[in-house]
Amino acid sequence: MQRFILSSLKSNPNFRNLIRIGLSNSIPKFTKPQTPLSISRFFSSSNFSINQNEGSSRSFSNEEAKKRETMSYDVVIVGAGPAGLSAAIRLKQLCREKNVDLSVCVVEKGAEVGSHIISGNVFEPRALDELLPEWRQEEAPIHVPVTSDKFLLLTKSHAFSLPSPFNNKGNYVISLNQLVRWMGIKAEELGVEVYPGFAASEILHDTNHNIVGIATNDMGVAKDGSKRGHFERRITLFGEGCRGSLSEKIIRDYKLREEVQAQHQTYALGIKEVWEIEESKHKPGTVLHTLGWPLDSKTYGGSFLYHMKDGQVIRVSGKEILCIPPYSFVMVMEILCLLLDEKAENNVLGFYEAELSSNYLDDYNVADIYEKLRQHSTHVVSIGLVVALNYHNPFLNPYEEFQKLKHHPAIRPLLEGGTVLEYGARTLNEGGFQVDDLITPILDF
Repeated sequence: MQRFILSSLKSNPNFRNLIRIGLSNSIPKFTKPQTPLSISRFFSSSNFSINQNEGSSRSFSNEEAKKRETMSYDVVIVGAGPAGLSAAIRLKQLCREKNVDLSVCVVEKGAEVGSHIISGNVFEPRALDELLPEWRQEEAPIHVPVTSDKFLLLTKSHAFSLPSPFNNKGNYVISLNQLVRWMGIKAEELGVEVYPGFAASEILHDTNHNIVGIATNDMGVAKDGSKRGHFERRITLFGEGCRGSLSEKIIRDYKLREEVQAQHQTYALGIKEVWEIEESKHKPGTVLHTLGWPLDSKTYGGSFLYHMKDGQVIRVSGKEILCIPPYSFVMVMEILCLLLDEKAENNVLGFYEAELSSNYLDDYNVADIYEKLRQHSTHVVSIGLVVALNYHNPFLNPYEEFQKLKHHPAIRPLLEGGTVLEYGARTLNEGGFQVDDLITPILDF
């Protein structure tokens, strides 16, 4: 049975993409992009209508567009995050319901789908129930229900328990990175074309200053200096994430905030680490949020600590690869590739890249790999600090505040004897309902 499954997987053209999903943000973090980075592309649009007459596409005011290769799509979405992929999936679902064939493309600046998603997450599944109601029957990376929810007020040496303002009953502790990668697979299954490694850098307009597309960075040109890529689309969706450069430009150029007198967006910096801790301290599904120390009373922010599902670590050529379930079989396939490849070399980005050695697959005992994984089980927590970026103290260093947090008497005992597996930081939107007035002009736009 194992050999039959392996043989079937080998014949699947998406095998490499499938097995790669089994890895978290491993060490090293990045892997080879799924699409070559040497192609520069334009994305352009024309008036969108299901009943649109042929030949109604608009021309570009940008003369460079005429020099570039063109690929046409009905919809192009900028950003393969939860919002962008959800939009792509729903569009394709509607196409099937209405018996309409629309081509949908997602452009993602990260080397892989999910590579720029580093957040630990307490996930409310209500929206996913509506979008992909079958997720519970599939290998979605959502398996750890919240079992305990605590909220603490910290001083320098004490922690005071407060009533939790959150209602996390029925929610799950997940890796948002893993969820986005899984959503990318679901989108591709529905026919969405996903292009990781392409950063949108420019908005294209027609002669009437209507938006007709985007251009990506020139990451490669021919020897004669000519451009190499150009996409077209009939409608454009921007899901760039926090303070997306193109989204902000649209808001400024078309005065969307001024139109409804909306508040400006506010931002925070989130710093996160993933720790391997001792088994006796690990309680999957435990959620902890804090406020107060190490931040002062004038600085908005707080911390989080989530106990994730047990993971597995296996050492390959002296490197530790962190693998997080539920991708049990898929994860084993990725590790199998690493174990069997005796000639693995660094890829163009300088990170470890193993090629599949199919000659050995039928002779390798998958059960042995499962046993090896069980022997290297890890117990993982995600800890982080969020600091609003409107702090007034010029000497405040969010990273140093995060180090202080880990030494607090309520946190330090959990981390003692542990090991940092991953770390990262990113900015976050904190405007919430204060900036929701922008929804109306954007929808009308």
